[in-house]
Amino acid sequence: MKLPFLLWLLQGIPESLGLVTLAMALLREKPAIRKILPLGVIHAVIMYGIRLLPLVFGVHSIFSMFVIAILLNLFLKTHFSRSLLSALIVIIALGAAETVFVTLILSLTNLSYEQYAENMFLYIVGGWPQVILLFFLALTINRWQDKRRNLKEDA
Repeated sequence: MKLPFLLWLLQGIPESLGLVTLAMALLREKPAIRKILPLGVIHAVIMYGIRLLPLVFGVHSIFSMFVIAILLNLFLKTHFSRSLLSALIVIIALGAAETVFVTLILSLTNLSYEQYAENMFLYIVGGWPQVILLFFLALTINRWQDKRRNLKEDA
């Protein structure tokens, strides 16, 4: 799928930042902007290039999973298997969120998917609920991990 630059800038980069943030939370990494920002932007740039290739729909998700796993492994020095599992979980979470939110948008607007995808504004705005959900999940996981750490320290 060809990815217009504006869509990549306003939806692709935030989505990549959300994916990386959630993947880091699953790896019990503290959310640090100095780690999230470079990893998310690198992921977004690589995925922009991949999306310019004539690939079958959905194949970019497999590439995305491996790109996230490799970036986590290289930058955070995690075991590749843990990085890959984390990347798999975030790609599944993104796919589930996209399915739910796009279905909801289509039912509320009475548009076909093709009409929705052709409307750049709606497509960008429609992608933000899943981005917000990724960050919300990451924040929730990080808070839960902090509470567990505090309970262990108090015990």
